[in-house]
Amino acid sequence: MANSRNSWTKILLAAGAAGAVAVPLTAGPVQAQPQAHRHGHTHIRTEATVTVVASQLNNPRGVTALGDGGVLVAEAGAGLADCPVDQTCVGTTGSVYKVKGSFQGRVATGLASTAKGVAPGAPISANGPSDVVPDRFGGYVVVSGLGGTTESRAALGEGARTLGTVFRTRDHKVLADLTDHETRLNPDGGDVHANPWRLARSGSGYLATDAGANTVVRGNADGTTATEYLLPKNELPTGAAETVPTGIAKAADGTVYVADMSGGRVGASRVWKIAPG
Repeated sequence: MANSRNSWTKILLAAGAAGAVAVPLTAGPVQAQPQAHRHGHTHIRTEATVTVVASQLNNPRGVTALGDGGVLVAEAGAGLADCPVDQTCVGTTGSVYKVKGSFQGRVATGLASTAKGVAPGAPISANGPSDVVPDRFGGYVVVSGLGGTTESRAALGEGARTLGTVFRTRDHKVLADLTDHETRLNPDGGDVHANPWRLARSGSGYLATDAGANTVVRGNADGTTATEYLLPKNELPTGAAETVPTGIAKAADGTVYVADMSGGRVGASRVWKIAPG
């Protein structure tokens, strides 16, 4: 599977490469269409339009809906300005964007972002903040992508230390280092490759999907990490595909749902349901 992670890593990066992606939030006018079913019941099907409430975002990734009606967007940033073409540089262009009512703007800036330098006008594929939730004590808790190991991260310099981790914005403290977890343990036994992607609060800690490691990792309150779930490959007629877990959500009853990309194979993606216990 030497080339599998390289291929789907490109898919993940391309998914958020555009710099002018809009966040759809509210439905516009709807048109009701009655539908008769075989049991005699009639249901109304509606066709909704969406309203753009935020655009020109900076490589947007995860979107978090808040209980107060607001929305947070993790922006992976654009690496370092003026980074030489094809050279990988680290900048502080990652951020958290918020929309609530008439307010919209960045509420956390200066977060680590890495990308290869490109020619002027070319799209930038960056790794940086990939999901965000509010911090109970102020600020935000962010999970950041990386696509590498502790060694490749260290080679990027001190500015890269929050890449591939769960950290809080108010002091940039690392709460869980998923890159260290994958580098030390390599739970799936494949290529050593960490790329944390999405985040869910769980008790006093957090659950984060690692799309590179095929795992869901628990970050505990004391800063330690544990492999919560190891997701097996998807055995397809065309061959086994890496799971590539991306989305994660935790229901009020403790049920965890995890979405996987199955190596980017068309039609092969799955959603896992993991009951409490």
